[in-house]
Formats: sequence, structure tokens, C-alpha cells
Amino acid sequence: MPSKVGLTPQPEHHGQALLLLFEWEFGRSGVEVKVTRASRDRGVDAIMFDPDPLRGGKYVLQAKRYTRPVDVAAVRDLYGTVVNEGANRGILVTTSSYGPDAYEFAKDKPLSLVDGPNLIAMLQRHGRRYRIDLAEARRLAALDESRVRDSMQLEK
Repeated sequence: MPSKVGLTPQPEHHGQALLLLFEWEFGRSGVEVKVTRASRDRGVDAIMFDPDPLRGGKYVLQAKRYTRPVDVAAVRDLYGTVVNEGANRGILVTTSSYGPDAYEFAKDKPLSLVDGPNLIAMLQRHGRRYRIDLAEARRLAALDESRVRDSMQLEK
């Protein structure tokens, strides 16, 4: 049975599960992956360095564990980070999707947008079986919000 990725979007985790998958998967192929500390990440969840002389270089990775499409603002922020960090490329990974405005902004820039289906395909190419269930993630998030509201009312 496949594992579930991104079931509950929790901003405080900054897609930590996704980052750990990238660290493990890419680390096996010789790419150095350093997961940054959330409080000091400057818009970067991980920095990857590929020593390959042809395709290599510094890459910045931002992971978004979302259940709704990623806004173009996140893509703009990543581009600013790529320029600021002097990176070869920025990679924005989400369990969700991107809107047309995000793809339009990323066009002709050193940015890669990896949506949920492409993330799953990439992991499958590395022999890993995962699935993303956005409907279930939304349901669980709503359930969590309801529990928080109920506990706040009990405290009053």
C-alpha cells in the first residue's frame, strides 16, 4: 500500500516530509542536500549542490505542502531567493498544483515548478510508491480546525 504524502498541510513544518524525501532520494545520487532550519531559511527549505560538471551547481528548494493551488507570489519569492542566493536554479515543489499565472511567471526563468502528480512520478522513477490525497488532506485539516475551535470554546 502506498504511503501518503502531504495529508495535513501544516505551515509550521514547511513541507518537512517533502524535504526529507528529497534529501534521501537525491543524496543517493551524489547530490548534496542540506535542509535549512525553518527559522533561518531565508525562503529556502533546502540547498542542493550537484557536483556534476555539466548539469551541476547550486539549487534552492522550497517545499509547499498545500491542498490548494500555489499562488504566483510564492513563485516570485522563490525567484528573488534564487537571485539573492546566486543559485543556478530554484525548485518549488508542492503536493498540490500551480495556476497558469505561476507557470507564466516561471517561463524563461531558472525555475522548476514540480506539482503533486510530477512529484509522485519523480519518486516512482526512484522506486518509491507514494500517493497524495488532497481531498482527504482538506478533510483532515477541517477536522483539526474544528477541534481547535472546540477546545478554545471549552477554555472560555
